[in-house]
Amino acid sequence: MSYSEIIWQQDWTKLQGFIVKSPCTGQLMPISEHPQPLYYQAILPNTLSCKLQHGTIYTPFNAEFSTARDVDRRLIFKHQSGLSLTLDLPVALRTLQGKGMHWLSRSGQQLTAGTPVLQLDLPYLQLLLDDIYCLATIAGSARLDKIYSRKAQVNANEDALFVLQLKTSSKE
Repeated sequence: MSYSEIIWQQDWTKLQGFIVKSPCTGQLMPISEHPQPLYYQAILPNTLSCKLQHGTIYTPFNAEFSTARDVDRRLIFKHQSGLSLTLDLPVALRTLQGKGMHWLSRSGQQLTAGTPVLQLDLPYLQLLLDDIYCLATIAGSARLDKIYSRKAQVNANEDALFVLQLKTSSKE
């Protein structure tokens, strides 16, 4: 069964569920508001965009950490439940061949929530690439029913990126 799309809910006062902390600091928005026209159609399910405002990326929950793509610009955090959070950094980073990316953890490690993973040199990168956006995609658990996020400024390792609600019964 496929996941529902992200439900954008600004008022979280009565919202309950599993909180996935933001691994980065920045402004969250729907993927359709990403500056690249490719994303205007919201072609990636369960994905949001974040305009980065601080360069440190943290582990959002206890997870196996791995990287993929050119210059390891895709960060994957996989929880033992099967839930995963993937962060895709800009494609333009490959032209810099890893410059401005300082790794604090290695791919293949089991990390605890809040572990620093990557330090991006945002002032350097912004000189060459303007604003830096990442994509955050949540996937994995068949029990996942609803995915919430909100347009907001978030602080890494403090504020919620997603609130996840699980199905109440196995018959659903």
